[in-house]
Amino acid sequence: MNKVAKNGLTVDEMVENRMIWFKKNGSIDKRCSAYKSCIVDEDCEIILPLSRPETETINDVANEPDGDSVDDETDSDSDDDEEFPPDTYFYGVLSEKIKTIDELVDLMSKGIRKYKEFMMTQKNKEMLPEDLVTTLDYWFQHDNERNDYFDYLISQESAPPVDFDKVAARILQTVENKQNI
Repeated sequence: MNKVAKNGLTVDEMVENRMIWFKKNGSIDKRCSAYKSCIVDEDCEIILPLSRPETETINDVANEPDGDSVDDETDSDSDDDEEFPPDTYFYGVLSEKIKTIDELVDLMSKGIRKYKEFMMTQKNKEMLPEDLVTTLDYWFQHDNERNDYFDYLISQESAPPVDFDKVAARILQTVENKQNI
């Protein structure tokens, strides 16, 4: 299992570099850069092993958000399908559950600020509040599918119930307040 892929990395190294993501059930997340670049298959097996040391490496856009994608000419009509940094690029890698809504708001507001800056500098796109709420919704969904470090806090069954829309509004308000300082 120590095969080396065409990018010069083993599966373990690609996992460590966040090129391979897994869903909560352990299957590979097909949105990860290693799968989308056809480096690994659905079973997380390397498709094209490194055959010669001089084999060309791929540009890992997920870890280098500089917009210099190798496929820019061929994928010009699919800007939304371009590889994008993982959620944790924006709010940070977590190792334990977030315990309170206040911690969650603090973490996510920092992530949304970084996301807004990224979108403005890398994509030249101003993000509207509804776009930011959609992004937050994706982050929560991804967390639920993987480690459930914070999505578990949003629940209608908890006492008192925690509404995603209210938490999202609080996060956006925190971002707005810090921008005005």
